[in-house]
Amino acid sequence: MGEMEKVFFELGERYKTLFHLKENFNKSLVIENPAGDIMETSVSALVPHVVNHGSYHRGNITAMLRQMGHPSVMTDYGLYLYKNKNTRGLKPVVSF
Repeated sequence: MGEMEKVFFELGERYKTLFHLKENFNKSLVIENPAGDIMETSVSALVPHVVNHGSYHRGNITAMLRQMGHPSVMTDYGLYLYKNKNTRGLKPVVSF
């Protein structure tokens, strides 16, 4: 787990560097998708994909587990942060 945390932190630092350089937002990128197609896009067009991609995989994993007879689990990141606020130093603005 320590290695994953290290890699996650390093990736976060790389994103911070990218986002602090505002000229990068509209920079043209040529990328290859998993199907092998080449696409020209920009950093700003990829941000929604990066933000939502984890949700896609959590949904797939949850669906597979349900199909195998396992109970559903909550995979919402906001709820995770709220439930773990005491261990992460977060304070809720509104109580439910």
